[in-house]
Parts: sequence; structure tokens; C-alpha cells
Amino acid sequence: MEPSKSAKRALRITGIIFIIAPIAIVVWLLNKNFVPFGSMMVVYRVGDQESPLVQNFASKEKDELIGSAKGTMDYFRYITQEPVYFDVKVPRVFPKATVTLKYQNPSGQNNIILGVTQKGGDNYFKNLGVYNSTLENLPGYWKKIREDNLVLYQRDDEAMVLDQEINKLEEQIQTEEEKEGGLNSGEISRLKAELSTLNDRLDEPENGATSSSIKEFLNRIPNHAKVLRSNIDLSPYLKIPDYQSSQEITTIDSSIRGEHEIYAYLENEPLDFKFFIQDINRHSGADDFAIDVFKGEEKVESIEVADDGNSSANGKPSVQKEVQLSIPKPANGLYRIRLGIKNDEIFIRKIETKQHLIVFADFLYLTDNNEYRGAFPDLVERPTTIYSNGNSFQVRTAHANGFQTVKIGGAEVKIDQLHKEYSVETGGAGKIQEIVSPKNDIFIRGNGFFSFEPEQYFDPYFGISELSVIMKQSDIDKYDYIIADYPEALHEGNWEVVSQTVEVPYLYTENNTVRFMVHLPGLVENNRIFKINEVSVKFEKDPITFSNLLPRFKSFLKKIF
Repeated sequence: MEPSKSAKRALRITGIIFIIAPIAIVVWLLNKNFVPFGSMMVVYRVGDQESPLVQNFASKEKDELIGSAKGTMDYFRYITQEPVYFDVKVPRVFPKATVTLKYQNPSGQNNIILGVTQKGGDNYFKNLGVYNSTLENLPGYWKKIREDNLVLYQRDDEAMVLDQEINKLEEQIQTEEEKEGGLNSGEISRLKAELSTLNDRLDEPENGATSSSIKEFLNRIPNHAKVLRSNIDLSPYLKIPDYQSSQEITTIDSSIRGEHEIYAYLENEPLDFKFFIQDINRHSGADDFAIDVFKGEEKVESIEVADDGNSSANGKPSVQKEVQLSIPKPANGLYRIRLGIKNDEIFIRKIETKQHLIVFADFLYLTDNNEYRGAFPDLVERPTTIYSNGNSFQVRTAHANGFQTVKIGGAEVKIDQLHKEYSVETGGAGKIQEIVSPKNDIFIRGNGFFSFEPEQYFDPYFGISELSVIMKQSDIDKYDYIIADYPEALHEGNWEVVSQTVEVPYLYTENNTVRFMVHLPGLVENNRIFKINEVSVKFEKDPITFSNLLPRFKSFLKKIF
């Protein structure tokens, strides 16, 4: 008996499903594991079906959700502790990610920072500004030019005078309105009309602007002492006037331990460093690491340093090894050299370089101490003097041999407890201060740069100051320009939505995981609250096409064979 038309149709549909289903599954698996179309979106939406790729969304809060009915857009995480971490599992390394935060700020948190972890540990993040109360509340006489996430503010002197006149008029109007219940309506109307005229003049964009675009400003940055920056690296656009290279080798023979970041400046000379390293082998595991060199955001060189072959925790130090870093003809300017040591097993016993302007960013771990004489018989415990432009420092030691009194500027810090972080405020930000450690074996962190000799010191920020969220407006008005990497927030109902993009080398993936953070400075100390409704991350790479598939396949075969 011949099947009916409906039966034939059902058979055709079933056959199509059997053909399409395996193809759909293969495409889904390819996209999930290889992302051939070039992008992958991961969403953590509070109260909704959250992505299994988002892990460890955590702060010090209890793991509970607070808000209206589950599944509505008003459901949120209620944050009173910070920072908030969240890990995202990825099937592969991506060169670019855009992070979007959907939040409410009911307590007026004045600084909101997204962060992405960097090579070297959970406490080392690349900060991505999201909200800055100082920028949000700049008076109208700071004229703004926006190009994507870059914003240039220029102080308009004429508009500044107008603003002062507007403030006086507003005070006069308030005074008149308070007089006998505002009976003098004619005078109030006249003052309000004058106020409206002044406000219209204040809104005119051309008054006093000296740069018509951000590109024009960056290509010819004016008086550095009159510029403030926020969350932006200006070094590719700057140089040291009348710089002269040196023909002598600079030697740093004070040993340091673990990861460090070095800034060096050069012009018409090779970039040349020699690191003398030893592995102390106190902990198990391989201690290979990379030395990466960056100019601005671009990685220009990378050297892999192999483990000494001893991955046990037997305490037998390696022989001293020389690691040469050399770029014969680099472009002029500022370079950042990251010693990406995964732990504190590696000691840098000495550094030799052809560069003579060398500073260390954020911290130093000084180690010429008798604690390590058993591993390094040639080590000599001796005082170390370093120099810094910071005014806020934290110092600690991990061994009793490190107990000592450290002199920082005019202050003295007695270290007599293990792992306790001692804080010192010295005043005089930007002034070079001397720091003396009699016995070393200290980790010292500061809000500036460090050098081992005064003549080695230079300012990698080229005299351009950082904008602070606690600056008084009268102090800000001493500057003429503010340049910032600062996104424009969108509004969705009662929520603020803001996005920041991070790219390699700052987008760091380890064990197929990228760790992000929401940092809320001062939230706890000021008893503030913060609400998070959603965090999403769009990862991007070049899509797989017929034109680039063959070279990738050849590269894959080379790795196998």
C-alpha cells in the first residue's frame, strides 16, 4: 500500500532532520570549541539562567540574591564588600574582549573600576575605568571632545568667568525669592532671563578650545605641567627633551626576587639588558618564565627562560644563568620590560644594561639578606638605598632575618612581625625620596617608581599628573587639559550600562580562564552599597575563512610533526 501524502511529508521532514541535526551539532561544537565565526558572548545575569562559563562570581558577600521576583530585570547582587571577582572559562585564547557592566550606584560610589588579571597573580590587575565622579562633575567651562572611549577636556577661561557670573546670579535669584515670599517677581524674572542668556553662552562649544580633535592634541601635547591624565598611557606620544644616550654599562648589583616591571627610556641606541638569575628551588614545580617587552600597548619582544631542570623542593639552588635581552634597532621612546616570574623562586642577582634611565614600577623585593646565604654563598648582607617619587608605601618581610628599621624619607618603620604590612605616608608627592633598608629581605610597594641610583631615575609619565577622584575643583582648575580613557554610560531603565575593551597583552588567559574584577575603592570604609544586575563579556578574534584556513592548518601540522 502506497504511503499517504502526509506520511510522505513526515518521512521527508524526518530525513531532513536526520541530515541537518548532525550538521547543526558539528557547527555548534566547532563554534563552542574553536569559535570559527570570530566571537563568543558570555553573560552573567543575576537571577536568570546564568552561563556555566562564568565561575566564582564572588565577593565577601553571602551567596544570595536580593531584588524583586526572579527573572525580572530588577534582580541584582547587593554589594557591600569589594572587590568582586568573576572568572570566565574560554575554549581558547582571545586577543580582545569587551566587558559590559550593568549596575546601580545608589550610594554615590565615586570610583568604579573594571579590572582584568595580569600575568603574575590575582593581585595584579589592568584597570579599566568605568565611572569617575570627578570627570562626571566637571563644571561646564571644561569643554569636552569625545572620540569613542577617549575624552579630551579643555578648560575654557572665558567660560570659567561665565560660570562664576552664573553662580552669582543663582545666589541673587535665591536671595530675591526668599525676600518676603518672592514678591519682587519683576526683578526675579529679569535675573532669570539674564541667567538663561549666560547659560546659553556657556554651552557654546568653541570658547577657548585650543585643540580641535584628540588626534591633534596627542600629536602635539602642550605644557606637560598643565595636563592631567586618567587611565591612559601617553608615552607613545612623548619624549625626553635633549636626551643623550650613555656609552657606559649601568650595573644594578642589588639582588631582587620574583616578578618585577622595569621602565627604560632610549633614543638612537639598542635596547640591551643582561639578567643574571638563579633558582632557589624551595618549592616544587618548574620555574620557567617569560621576559616580555612592550612599547605602549604593543609587545615587541618576548624571551622564554627555561627552568633549571630541578622541579623538586630540595632547596638546591641552580647555577647562575645569564639571560640576554637585545633589540638592536628599536624605535625611540619608552619601553616596559616585564619579568613574568610566576613565583618568588627566581632571584635576579644582577642586571647589566646599556640603558642609563631605568626605574621599577610599583614595588621592589630586596633580597641581599643572610636568610639566603645557605643557597647563595657569595651573597653579602648589606644596606640597600633606593629612591622613589611616591609618598605612600607599604613594606613587609616573610622571615625573622628581615626584622629591621627601614628609613623612608623622614619616617622610620620598625618591622618586627612576619607578613604584617606596615604603611607609611611621607607627604610631598612627586619629590624623590631616599629609602634605606639595612638588612633587605623586604617587599616594598609604593604609589610611584623606584630606582637604585638618583641618576637612573626618570618619570615614565613625563611630568603629566594623574587625575584623582578626590581632587578639589580649585586644584583641577590649575590645569588646562584632562585626557582620559573613559567610556560613555548608557541608560536602561534604572540601570547604568557601560563597556570597556581590553586587548592583549593585557587580556591574559591562564588555564583557559580569564579573571575579571569590579573594584570599588572606599565602598567599605564609607558604608556604601552597590548593585550589579549583569556582567557580560564578548570575546573576539579573527574569524576562520577560506583565505586564512590553509595557513592555520599548515601551522597546526608543523606543531604536530
